[in-house]
Amino acid sequence: MKFSELIGKSKTPSEGTSLSSWNQQNDVRDVIPWVVMLLLFALFTYYLSRPKPEELQKRAVAVLQDLKQLQEQKAEAQALNLLLSHLRDEEDANFTRGISQHLSHALFVACFLILVVEVHSRRSARRDMQRHVDDVTKNVFQGVSQRLLGECISSELKAILLEDFVKENAGYHLTFERLPDGGDTEWIIVQHETWYDIRSLSREQAGFPFRTSLLGYHRQTVAVDGEQVEFPHFVKVEVDNKEVPLKDLEKDDDRLTLFKEFPFPADTSPLKVKVVARFLHRAEDSIVFSSTYAIEKSSVFVSNQLANLVGNPQAVVLHKHTEGVKPRTSGQWEFSRALLPGQGWFVCWEKLNPTVSSRPVQAAAAVTMTPPDNVTMTPPLISVPPSTS
Repeated sequence: MKFSELIGKSKTPSEGTSLSSWNQQNDVRDVIPWVVMLLLFALFTYYLSRPKPEELQKRAVAVLQDLKQLQEQKAEAQALNLLLSHLRDEEDANFTRGISQHLSHALFVACFLILVVEVHSRRSARRDMQRHVDDVTKNVFQGVSQRLLGECISSELKAILLEDFVKENAGYHLTFERLPDGGDTEWIIVQHETWYDIRSLSREQAGFPFRTSLLGYHRQTVAVDGEQVEFPHFVKVEVDNKEVPLKDLEKDDDRLTLFKEFPFPADTSPLKVKVVARFLHRAEDSIVFSSTYAIEKSSVFVSNQLANLVGNPQAVVLHKHTEGVKPRTSGQWEFSRALLPGQGWFVCWEKLNPTVSSRPVQAAAAVTMTPPDNVTMTPPLISVPPSTS
């Protein structure tokens, strides 16, 4: 979480919004009553400045009748005086209405100035104060952490706090599937299935830079059901329970590296990711599952379809509190504590019997451990093999 989030995410008991948002809302609320009063007064003065058609018509009829009478009497001097008198009265009335009209215009302009200038200046001042508080918080945290933990540890902790994403409910599922054609018991085909939920820690819903790679694993081509298959290879990638074509994710025509930025759902819910890949492992081997992002909760599942050849799978969490691992049943491990970037799981297995058929062991002899229904039916979606992000 970013340092600014440490302050900006503080909640008010009534509204559940951030402190800065709550203050900005209060700024608007303070201005609204004055704006409403000015608008009402502006409308009232504008109404007073409008001439009434009925009065204009009555005055015009009265002037016309007076002029006709004077013309009939051939009193031109009196007619001229009457016309000047009416014009003077009209000018006085227009002067009063003009003042009301100008006043209403001024009030309308004042309302816009208050909305544009006052609110903007308050928000600018608020942002400056927030920036100042953030700077003070950073300096205080850096000073205290370096004093108590040391500069190296403080730098690592700062990098974690500045991270924009975190993984939830990460799961790793290994399935020992079969042997390659030919009965060579040195190698076994293993499917890796990884899932996780990505949650954004920043206020801006930036896209998640999904990246995974199969580099660093045994690269070999073996026969499977009479066909030459190159290992390792991706099987599928799912994002929000929708399969994404692998061609759309390959980076620079490298089939061992997938990369793409995925936008978050409109409802800001966690982004679900799942990756399935197949590998060649030795009959007695080990693997490490880790992540470049922090993981809030994780689990490991092992399904064994080669029970006559491979056995005794063990999973150890790469964390200080290894006693926190809870084996639910054989082949299933859970760890409810958080894993920091670089931490993860170490999984190993042993070779039992080298004399096994090249075909998969019969289901009756296989020992298969699968994730519970609440995991497979709604998979959190995965992080990739060991060295992936």
